Amino acid sequence: MDRAARDRAWRRRCVLIAVSGGGATPLQIERYGYARRLAHFGVQGAELARANTTIDHYFSYLAGDIGLAALRASYDEVRTMPWFAGLGVAQITPSESARAQWRWIPTYDPAADIANLHVPTLVMLAGSDGDTSLRDAVSGWASALARSAVHDARILICREADHHMGVAAGRGWRRLSSADRSEVARFLTMQR
Repeated sequence: MDRAARDRAWRRRCVLIAVSGGGATPLQIERYGYARRLAHFGVQGAELARANTTIDHYFSYLAGDIGLAALRASYDEVRTMPWFAGLGVAQITPSESARAQWRWIPTYDPAADIANLHVPTLVMLAGSDGDTSLRDAVSGWASALARSAVHDARILICREADHHMGVAAGRGWRRLSSADRSEVARFLTMQR
């Protein structure tokens, strides 16, 4: 059997069940978290614009577009604002020597990796995830899967599941609703 035939046979036996919000970019996920944090602090109007500018500078620094001195200067402009300490960016800003390890946050887009999938794929997303925008995750997965060679791709939104796919206190992802479990079983049965 030649390599191409082996690859086709292997793909017929493989499936991917992705339990992830990973269709959203890390930048979308981070921005969503900061927006929720600022909303929790009640930041609005001009102060919200200043906070978002600070967040933009932080991501520009991670991407390598501005230096640490410029970032610190932007922090100094808003350091006395009530929301600044709660935002937490000053505490997590990496040194210039460590910055390259964090560059992926503002620059990585999983769409190309998702579009390269070749096996039937079931994406399970948490419908009650407070850390990731469900809209961004669904949109990212759907558009990238549409460009892939996957012949059977499905997105299952587990409405009751939180960020860790927990369904209720003390109950893990294996305790999904009967409808969600049935959808997983149906997907796997179709792959036989």
